[in-house]
Amino acid sequence: MSGESPSASPAAKLSDEIFFRRIVEKALEGVWVLDARRRTCFVNQRLAAMLGREPREMLGRPVEDFLFPEDRADHRRRMKERKAGQEEVYERRFRRADGSTLWANLSASVLEDPAGGFQGAFALVADITARKRTERILEARLRLSELGSRIGLRELLRLASDEAEAVTESEIGFFHFVDEAAGALSLQAWSSNTLRRCRAAGEGWHYPIERAGIWTEGIARRRPVVHNDFAACAGRRGFPAGHVPVRRELVVPVVRRGRVVALLGVGNKAVDYDEADTAALSSLAGLIWDIVLRRRAEQEQRRFREELQRLVCGLERAREEERRRIAREVHDELGQEITALRFAIARLERALGPEAAAGEPLAAMRGIVDRALNSIRRIATSLRPAVLDTLGLADALAWLAGEFSRYSGLCARLRVDPEEIEAPAELATDLFRIVQEALNNVARHARARNVRIALRVKGGMADLAVEDDGRGFPETGEFPPGALGLAGMRERLRPHGGTLCVERPSGGGSRLRVRVPFPVKGAGL
Repeated sequence: MSGESPSASPAAKLSDEIFFRRIVEKALEGVWVLDARRRTCFVNQRLAAMLGREPREMLGRPVEDFLFPEDRADHRRRMKERKAGQEEVYERRFRRADGSTLWANLSASVLEDPAGGFQGAFALVADITARKRTERILEARLRLSELGSRIGLRELLRLASDEAEAVTESEIGFFHFVDEAAGALSLQAWSSNTLRRCRAAGEGWHYPIERAGIWTEGIARRRPVVHNDFAACAGRRGFPAGHVPVRRELVVPVVRRGRVVALLGVGNKAVDYDEADTAALSSLAGLIWDIVLRRRAEQEQRRFREELQRLVCGLERAREEERRRIAREVHDELGQEITALRFAIARLERALGPEAAAGEPLAAMRGIVDRALNSIRRIATSLRPAVLDTLGLADALAWLAGEFSRYSGLCARLRVDPEEIEAPAELATDLFRIVQEALNNVARHARARNVRIALRVKGGMADLAVEDDGRGFPETGEFPPGALGLAGMRERLRPHGGTLCVERPSGGGSRLRVRVPFPVKGAGL
């Protein structure tokens, strides 16, 4: 009948205590009961089995006896909360009889006497070790993935060994490269704990696989190798002076395209390594190698970019030098020849006199020579303005703005702050060419009437802007398709650590903006 106690059932004929004890013993969760002195007064068989013990050996003992030392202070704090009447659900790790870890979820409650005083506490304990292992593996993978591109490779491999050590509850760990084709090992990284305890040399060493110990058996077998009784293993070899003694080890090979490329290993777990440890280590090993490959690809790409940048810079410097040489030859040699021709025509005019019939043809020749001289000066200046080499960047920009206004018909205004600056030759050349290209773009595409050029140097940085009141770019801050001129500007800035962007001012038009480190020796700086 509903609501009756178990002892009222004629079929059971059991006392309430025996009836509920059987329920507790059949429960899938562990049950842990403490008395008022916080000593164990009852555990069910399920809880004892979780800890690898018998119930009788746990009775009368405090919970601290089954915790890791670093967790005992937190347990004492929580027991004070129980005594104050607080109940909670939380996670706790326990130390099994064999030294391994039990992760558990505890639902902790307070036991009160009839007067409401503290009589003890009890908890329902659920084993979550497998779940915690999975979480730790996922967290380790996430941490390594996030750090993969932010720290050096050697440090990354050390941290990876730390993670491998942690998820398998080991005391030592390592990650080494393998060149199976050459039959060689490359000792790369050990865990932080290993480095603290091991005094043996070897980091960065390369040596033949055939000289290595049984920890490299996975190379030939193409699968993980476990030695849970290392001392009894046949074929094991002695260790170099200062090496950590090995009791147990688990080594996982990383196989790519049929070859072993790396080994991830751990050792000296308190209990035997099992399939879960192997699966966890294999998961990390594959990820670590993928990060290594990504780092190698990034390094190769970075090396290629640096080589390309050096090539581009060298090409630009060679072009500038060639422009300077051609400008000098055109101005000095060809200009001198044309000037000599003009003087010869003048002498001929004086020799023939003003009444000579050849006067008109000679005057026409003199006009042709004068135009040729102007063309020579214009061509030489466009190749390499002499003012850039003799007077500096500010005067060169002033000349450029004036020339642009003259041939384009647009109003170009320049502001330089401070007025007197002295820039390194290569940087001055690159900034001059950037402004020159920007003005050419304005003349060809902007449909503008006014152009403003501003160069401000302060705090070791230069801020250069070329702004027009034309139609502007379709997308602010983005390079239009095929904008090779802008790409060239960006490449000019790269060796100097500068940046370039295109902005759309609130009043319309477009603004080319350059920021670049600018070591100068000018007044007011």
